[in-house]
Amino acid sequence: MSEVTNTVPAMTDNELKPTDHVYYGIASLRGWDETLGHAHRWGGDLKWRIGRVLSAMLLAGGDERIPTAITGTMDDNGTGHLALLYPDVVVLVRTNELTANGGDATVTMHPLTAIEHVKVIANHSYYNGTEEFSRESGMEVHVSVSGQDVVFPGRTYSATDITNDASAAAALQIIRQHLSGRTARP
Repeated sequence: MSEVTNTVPAMTDNELKPTDHVYYGIASLRGWDETLGHAHRWGGDLKWRIGRVLSAMLLAGGDERIPTAITGTMDDNGTGHLALLYPDVVVLVRTNELTANGGDATVTMHPLTAIEHVKVIANHSYYNGTEEFSRESGMEVHVSVSGQDVVFPGRTYSATDITNDASAAAALQIIRQHLSGRTARP
């Protein structure tokens, strides 16, 4: 009796590089999923332009690090945004009509002190308990970073471990710890 074995190893979180986590997190966001797919399939100028944005973003956040949470969208015209929250910085990406034919992108890095106006929206009702759904299920964390509005939603299209409910809750925890440290009294 012969034994059948799988010769293709399964990709696990332990085998992914930090840059892979970031790439797949971005690829799970509306609009960015299609843009990254087009860049990968078509190549050329679109791949070059998008690749430069990804590299700048990874350099700003540290390509050996995995962000706590990622959020963003992109429209069909290549205009969009990304925000990557790390334990010590926020990286913001803004694109304007970024296509194979041109456009521009800006990648900026901000200290956590740039976070203001924190708002938390819960989808969970206290009266429903937490046995079926956790309290962070569907939550949103709204912040302003250097005057730019950012929303870390609890659920995203095709969520990953840095674009899901747990990442939004972890983002809130980092922001809360930072704010409490900044305003703590002796």
